[in-house]
Amino acid sequence: MAHTGRPATGGNGSARPPTVTGLAEQHKRGRPRSTGDHRCDRCHQQVAKIRLHWPDGAICGRCFTEATHTYGTCPDCAEHRMLPGRSPDNQPICRDCARITTALTCTRCHREAERFRAGLCIRCALHDDLDAVLKPGDDLRLHRLIGLLTSSERPESIYTYMRGSKARALLEAIGERELPLTHDAFDQLPDSRAVDHLRALLTHHRMIPERGNETLVRFEQWLATRIAGLPDDGTSQLIERYATWQHLNRIRAKATDPGTNLETVIC
Repeated sequence: MAHTGRPATGGNGSARPPTVTGLAEQHKRGRPRSTGDHRCDRCHQQVAKIRLHWPDGAICGRCFTEATHTYGTCPDCAEHRMLPGRSPDNQPICRDCARITTALTCTRCHREAERFRAGLCIRCALHDDLDAVLKPGDDLRLHRLIGLLTSSERPESIYTYMRGSKARALLEAIGERELPLTHDAFDQLPDSRAVDHLRALLTHHRMIPERGNETLVRFEQWLATRIAGLPDDGTSQLIERYATWQHLNRIRAKATDPGTNLETVIC
């Protein structure tokens, strides 16, 4: 079946492989679904609000999101693209074959995707937010960081991460050039998952150098701090000798085995 006048997708708009064969079961995310007086014709559940109406019926918000995140080969026209519609036998099909007129193309990158904000897809909106916070200027590492975050498999997760107060403060500190991209600078920060996540990302992509097992490094720093706070009456020397030659050496030996979980060894 031939169609004309389709917008160029510029790719399938998602990091997922362009196929609907063997799709993994969708995991329900977020808050529990609110019940109400409206019935969704996709999931057949009672919902508080209908997002929109498509040719196959009323669509709730969750089904709309699932539909706009489904990409693959349309069985009717054999094109690789978003498959938000449903055929009479309930197969995912493209919006043209389903006669869906909802605007589902990003006004900037022209990929088929759910419009997240002001006509932009989540990736383009996230790029604007990161650019405003990180202020990359001529810093190639920050431009690369923005590219990595916006190209992640689930950009929605990065958007949620950015909304966290600790993550936001980290990114703002980098943008204001108050937090250099160095291990020494990150070592001065209070421990948090936001710090660990960002450090691991920067290290993995070689924006800051590798320095071995991070769990081991953190333990060595903790040990040095604790020993420095002990009384200078011979106690600190005894504990340092035992901790270094017995415990620390054992942990360092375990760290050479990539299959060892140092968190359990240290505890």
